[in-house]
Amino acid sequence: MTDAEHYQQELEHQEMELEEVLEKMKYNHSKFIAIAYMIRDTKQDPDYVKAGVKCLLGALDEYEQLRRMM
Repeated sequence: MTDAEHYQQELEHQEMELEEVLEKMKYNHSKFIAIAYMIRDTKQDPDYVKAGVKCLLGALDEYEQLRRMM
């Protein structure tokens, strides 16, 4: 394998990894929206709001991990 081929292969690998991270990022953003709907639609039931906040914090942790991967 020539250096150029190796470099091209590395670029393709990096592109695939970035696409995977971006797909996970989209899924993560969907979690934020779903949790916001859940909190809104529970009519402010304190137990559901607490559970929603806990889920939001978990989604935020995932988001920060994904940002570091980029």
